[in-house]
Amino acid sequence: MSHKIVLSVLLMKMSNMAEERLYEIVASHLSGEKLTKEEDDELQNWLDCSEENRRLYKLLQCFWDSGQAFRDLGGPDRNGAYRRIAGRCLRSLRKRKIIFYRKLAGIAVAVFLLAGLTLVWQFSGTKPELSGEDSDLAGIMPNTVRLELSNGEYVNLSSRTTVPVRISDVQQAAVVCDSNLLKYTADDEVLPEAPEYNTLIVPVGAEYRLLLSDGTQVYLNAASELRYPTRFTSQKREVFLKGEAYFEVSRDTTRHFTVRTAGMDIEVYGTSFDVDAYEDNREVSATLTSGKIKARCQGREYDLVPGQQVRYDPATGKTKVEEVCTEVYTCWKDGYYYFEAVRLEDIMQTLSRWYNIQAFFVQPELKDIEFTGRLKRYEEVGQLFRKFEQTRNIRFERKGNSVVVSGKD
Repeated sequence: MSHKIVLSVLLMKMSNMAEERLYEIVASHLSGEKLTKEEDDELQNWLDCSEENRRLYKLLQCFWDSGQAFRDLGGPDRNGAYRRIAGRCLRSLRKRKIIFYRKLAGIAVAVFLLAGLTLVWQFSGTKPELSGEDSDLAGIMPNTVRLELSNGEYVNLSSRTTVPVRISDVQQAAVVCDSNLLKYTADDEVLPEAPEYNTLIVPVGAEYRLLLSDGTQVYLNAASELRYPTRFTSQKREVFLKGEAYFEVSRDTTRHFTVRTAGMDIEVYGTSFDVDAYEDNREVSATLTSGKIKARCQGREYDLVPGQQVRYDPATGKTKVEEVCTEVYTCWKDGYYYFEAVRLEDIMQTLSRWYNIQAFFVQPELKDIEFTGRLKRYEEVGQLFRKFEQTRNIRFERKGNSVVVSGKD
């Protein structure tokens, strides 16, 4: 994503903030000032309110830090560029008639610095490196979520997009993208005989929700794709998943709802469950939180009740059903990760899809070390690494999007 697009998105979001008091709290917090208990509560309530707020805060934090790093480079050309960009920033704010407190204006200055970095790098011939914490921006930036229509065309989903989708030769429906929710609504009086399929493509570092035409809600995790009909037929409801998704299926006793993956099919009438079918995983799994599901693997059927999980290993052909803590497998949709005695290699694979990082193990045996811990998805991943380092003889070294895992000397 270009700096221009990032800047436009950020300013749009900033202009939608409701209260000026929040500007001051956010600015004070990012600049390192100690907040009062009341201010801290207001900030936490705002962050807990929605994923969009947390995403915006992370962006502001990274832009603020990047601006400081730029100023620390020194040199007359950089100082002059900083003053010019700062003036441009303040003029733009006045034109937009947005009331900012002085510290928040400093954040906006850092935003405009990103647009001017290319010019300044030409002066110096060098590019400033982000610290380990700043590199998390690669995973938190709002990567483009795309919708592939049945005719092969692609639509980039912005914060508010209306997409006309053809239902049949004579029918169309308006599909609305509102924030990170894509909603399909249509009159089911005349159901199509041959449905047309759309594909929702969610990249690394993003997540999305989908409301299907039958009322089923789907939470799609990072690096995932879901192929589904714009409207279901009168005989069946069927979708195709690559990656991970949490389904809250609208009950319909006349039509099964089927999720098809490369290694497992899950059939339900109305229930809530998680399906993990990433292609780079060793296993495909389905975890049931409510209702009942029937899983099919290589011609065998398994009936699950709430609190159970079925796992299928394509390499060995083995399938296992067991009782699990469902929170471990579904908490990602609520904004955090919960690892319970999980191999480090598997943890790093999970984090790579959100933070856009790649792990390199110096000693192969380190992959099998098991860890337990929690991490909010919008927090800096280095906090989790530091917890691991405190409990085990292990070290994490980050360089850009790479993480080198080694044993301590």
